[in-house]
Amino acid sequence: MVTFTDLVERIKSLMRLETDSEVAEWLGISVADLYNRRRRNILPLKRLVQVSEKHNIDVRALLYGRGPTVRNNNHSKIVGKKQ
Repeated sequence: MVTFTDLVERIKSLMRLETDSEVAEWLGISVADLYNRRRRNILPLKRLVQVSEKHNIDVRALLYGRGPTVRNNNHSKIVGKKQ
């Protein structure tokens, strides 16, 4: 099961962010909302999908830490796999 803390750490790693406030800004939520979601372990799935599409990031990479990092619209090959 993916926890909110796992998600924040993956976003930090993939997007090269360092702080929770940077993650909150990337997600388009307040820092207070980020902390509240972490405390309650509630994933912002709708927001995550919207932001991943905006930044062309494969949502599976954020949720599960595997798969291509960059979305490939035709899904025929893996593009930009994180090293």
